[in-house]
Amino acid sequence: MQQPSATLSRRRALGAIGALAMAPLLAACSGGAGARVPEPVVEGVDRLRAPRSTPPAPANADQPVVDAVVSATAELRATLAPYRRREAWIADLVDVHRAHLAALGAPHAPGRPVPIDTADLIAQIRSREQALATLVSTKAVAAQDPRLARLLAAMAAALGQRIAGAPA
Repeated sequence: MQQPSATLSRRRALGAIGALAMAPLLAACSGGAGARVPEPVVEGVDRLRAPRSTPPAPANADQPVVDAVVSATAELRATLAPYRRREAWIADLVDVHRAHLAALGAPHAPGRPVPIDTADLIAQIRSREQALATLVSTKAVAAQDPRLARLLAAMAAALGQRIAGAPA
């Protein structure tokens, strides 16, 4: 059996130095349950009305882009939702719009349905999807944030694929 060494190991020595260095800080923190740190007194300044030390976050320059795409996508999703049982293609479009809204951070964005003439349902849906794809690709070019631009470009491409695969 080994006998304990009389010399301190390097690890214990560093631990002891660290504990000694932290002791004044720990003593200052444990001033007791009722101890309060005095606040600095500045004449003529109300502490509650003083300006914030950090500036407010800058406004999102791309918010109008996002708002326009969310509004148009939610409207088209609401318009197509009643027809989703008619064709698998329409159900797929509704699901794509839901996924796009979720990617934009607005999964439950309300949309007002716009009436569709059911006599030529597929042609009208194609036309409206094409208009949305054009809007989304235009907004992708206008976006300042490159991640948003890539997301919108991918959304426009997905819509283009769905339009190309539409039934005749």
